[in-house]
Amino acid sequence: MVASGMIKRDELTVVFLTGAGLKTQEAVADVVQPLLIQPTPESFEEVLGEQKVNSPG
Repeated sequence: MVASGMIKRDELTVVFLTGAGLKTQEAVADVVQPLLIQPTPESFEEVLGEQKVNSPG
């Protein structure tokens, strides 16, 4: 998607990995910075909020 211009290289992008994705993380390990989020809405909002504060731009 970056190569096609659909998303920008430095744009914050949320990706949901399913059970199958968890088995193949090495395929994206060099370009993805995973965030560990507990399975609660509060944790999601807290971690995403920190990313917005810490993201460049």
